[in-house]
Amino acid sequence: AGEASAATFRFGFQGDLKSLDPYTLNETFTLGSLANVYEGLTKRGKNLEIIPGLAESWEVLEPTRWRFHLRKGVKFHNGEDFTADDVVFSVERVRAPGSDLKTRLSADTKAVKVDDYTVDFLLTRPDPILHYEWDTWYIMSKKWSEANNSAMPQPATGQQTNYAALHENGTGPFTIAEHQAGVRTVYKPFAGWWGKPEHNFDEVIFTTISNDATRVAALLSGDVDWVDPVPLQDIPRVNANPGT
Repeated sequence: AGEASAATFRFGFQGDLKSLDPYTLNETFTLGSLANVYEGLTKRGKNLEIIPGLAESWEVLEPTRWRFHLRKGVKFHNGEDFTADDVVFSVERVRAPGSDLKTRLSADTKAVKVDDYTVDFLLTRPDPILHYEWDTWYIMSKKWSEANNSAMPQPATGQQTNYAALHENGTGPFTIAEHQAGVRTVYKPFAGWWGKPEHNFDEVIFTTISNDATRVAALLSGDVDWVDPVPLQDIPRVNANPGT
């Protein structure tokens, strides 16, 4: 097969993406959406196995000391270098008041910067699966967060919205070019990503379509390319439609 040309991918989902702060909501769709923008020290492979992410490798020096060797040459979307300072900052931020992802790290785990690209995690008791949930613990820029008054997480129930809830500065394969909270989000590929893209998209547009009938109608008419969920009673109609 020949190489596919670049395309816009449009998808609709019943839920919404209210906050771009990766610590606001521990919810599957939100974390999955932001995984295109932010990254963790580890990732999940195509068979859901743990693979390197922003950490190239790690080792257990002793049962209560893990050492993570960080990937060099990684850039945040604003051009800043990713370093150990961002990891140590993210450790404190993800456990701060307002974070919905406190379970990613126990309260007594300490992160110690060894050098710019090495971080040790000190535990009070052995934890052989310490890093298993870290694929959804996304690392944030210390400089950017502090410069934009977003050193503390945006609470899901907060009345005031911080800068990180409406803007992003990740290291992932996509940037967010436009975000209307709870309505529409537009993604663009990040040319400076350290990894190898496995897509042909030059734009991705997400729209919240909470009503089942409206969502299915948008799919059948070609207004969107993919929706979730398709109500059970509509599956035969979707399958019978030539364009879907």
